[in-house]
Amino acid sequence: MIAERYLRDSGQVDLSPEHVEEILSRSKWQEEESKEDGTLVLSQVEGSKDLKQKRQRKKMIEGAQLPADELIRSLALALGAETLEYAFPYLLMHRMCWRFLRSLKEACDPILRQLHTPTYVENETELPFVVGYIFVAASNDEREGAML
Repeated sequence: MIAERYLRDSGQVDLSPEHVEEILSRSKWQEEESKEDGTLVLSQVEGSKDLKQKRQRKKMIEGAQLPADELIRSLALALGAETLEYAFPYLLMHRMCWRFLRSLKEACDPILRQLHTPTYVENETELPFVVGYIFVAASNDEREGAML
């Protein structure tokens, strides 16, 4: 149902209570009450055995249909927990790329200082330009490109 809506652009998909219950039964997260202060905590279900037990409990509860407000609350909590799994670590990737650019500059610095001025990179915000300097050096002269 979600794939139809977002991948195949089939238009609006009306969620029935059965659709919501299906989404909740497939969720790998379960609600637990915190022992300290009684608040709700979401914990991830580990292993297929725990997931089967959770689904069996859901089927038992499904016999007595949940009220709409509880169904919506459960859906919101389950979908909110799932978003953490699909979140891409952009900041981690940024830091890894910046670390790579620093090591690239350190490795090629002596040669690039000879080819360009010693101040070819004056501060760290210019690190992405190092890649361009390397490509220019590699494409201008085969001897210089081999040194890199």
